[in-house]
Amino acid sequence: MRYFRIPITEIDSVSIEIYNKVSPSVGALSFPFKYRFNDRSYEPSFNMNLVGGVKWNPWYSDKHTFSILGGIGASSVKLTSDNTKDSASLELEIDAAAVSFLLNIVYQFKPLQIGVLLWYR
Repeated sequence: MRYFRIPITEIDSVSIEIYNKVSPSVGALSFPFKYRFNDRSYEPSFNMNLVGGVKWNPWYSDKHTFSILGGIGASSVKLTSDNTKDSASLELEIDAAAVSFLLNIVYQFKPLQIGVLLWYR
């Protein structure tokens, strides 16, 4: 067995940090607006979502990671006759609270994150 003495000041220059291949991932998501595809309109809104899932590091580094996250959140919804099934009983716009369930798939390159989000309210 051989031993080497390396000064503590040189450890960062001669070593690399190895990350787990699979690790837990948690976080929060918030979007400042909603986009409705049926009438192509933007609507400012409040929502806060808590997410958790699994992060995969295929190369044992933090440069490229993939995550699959599931979550639940609260949001505000503006109900109108255009976006409500029973529009006969709805004469005015109503602001209502909603619970959202979501699935998020994320690719991360260093600090940049790109994802696909599917949610059901």
